[in-house]
Amino acid sequence: MTDFNRLYEEIRSFLDDLWVVDTHEHIAAYKTQAHLDYLRTTINTYARMDLYSAGMSRETLARAMDPSLPVMERWLLCEPYWKACRNTGYIRMHERAAREIYGVAEISRETIETISAQFAARDAALSYCEGLERAKILCAIVDSDMDCDRRHLRPAFRLEEFVERIEIEAVRKALGAPIHTFIDWLDACEEMIRLYCGAGAVAFKTTIATDRSLNIGYGSYAEAEESFVRSLREDGEYLPPSSAYQDFMFRHVLSRVQRHGLPVQMHTGMAASNGNVIPNGNPLQLCPLFMEYRDLNFVIMHMGYPYQLEIGSLGKMFRNVYLDLSWAYLLSPNGAKAALSEWLDSVPATKIMAFGGDCGHEDHVYAHLMTAKDTVSRALADKVEKGCFDIDHAKWIAEQIFLTNPYRVFQLEKAGVRKE
Repeated sequence: MTDFNRLYEEIRSFLDDLWVVDTHEHIAAYKTQAHLDYLRTTINTYARMDLYSAGMSRETLARAMDPSLPVMERWLLCEPYWKACRNTGYIRMHERAAREIYGVAEISRETIETISAQFAARDAALSYCEGLERAKILCAIVDSDMDCDRRHLRPAFRLEEFVERIEIEAVRKALGAPIHTFIDWLDACEEMIRLYCGAGAVAFKTTIATDRSLNIGYGSYAEAEESFVRSLREDGEYLPPSSAYQDFMFRHVLSRVQRHGLPVQMHTGMAASNGNVIPNGNPLQLCPLFMEYRDLNFVIMHMGYPYQLEIGSLGKMFRNVYLDLSWAYLLSPNGAKAALSEWLDSVPATKIMAFGGDCGHEDHVYAHLMTAKDTVSRALADKVEKGCFDIDHAKWIAEQIFLTNPYRVFQLEKAGVRKE
């Protein structure tokens, strides 16, 4: 065994015994019949992005996800595109889950019916909690589900209803108070933030980069009020708020969140859909916000892919910026390894978070986490082999980035999460 392999195995074995904090999930706590269909659950993930990119039409994708059709018929629709994408992180995650959970060599026409039957029987019998426990996930932070099961989950609340949409009726109903003016709306937003903090949110999140640039300007109060008033006058017809409204409200909301001491998770990099404007999500555009809200911690999600190397400078320069590898090992396992290696040369290890599954099913979370542990172990073994630090420090870093850092930044002890 080479020195590298010996170091890798020792670090990987250490991670096998470590419980982790999962910084970002879309786990459905309550399964519906649709969750029991293997192909639908498999394709209706990031896999559909690669299948579509490889040439599969949206109509064919829809047929492949239709549980009323025979499994084999649906698989044959996917097969040529699946083969084309078998090299990608998205598809490799599904293949790994099939091997390690369902005991098949690969997903193919020879195995698809067996996997589908096993998946339906197993998924009906097991809860998501058992899936997270199998993966040794101490706590997962879920997107927007304030009613999540608090045994293993804690919620992050999205800011979009204040910034990208004007959800007056929803907020009015939640508060039981009238909203007639822009001042009422600003007060209501502040009250909703207070309520979500009191209800156990451990973070706020924004995906604004999926619809517009992260270059947040300085919209005026008057422009924002005009956009708000216009939305009131349209008698229920949806009108997207102006960019000036979004800019003003984004800063307003950040200033209010800052008062409560919770971090903001920022979706950065590419969007989870085909055909988006990738530079919109360039996290380097956020520098003015980091300087303006110095007492607010920002978590830069998804390694900012494809800007994963550049964002190391943000973690190095700004004390309130943390770097997060959620989604990363699906986007590009090698890109994640290179990013972590780069960050460890420039960023304090206490500012890096190693894992967020960003998945909708516990099987996918498990496979993604195993890939994350493999990737981090390789990156750390490489550093030890090169003499950057010793094996004990490598294990310390591994524990920091998988457990200690997210536990501290998201204040999980205060949220009632106890370390094993």
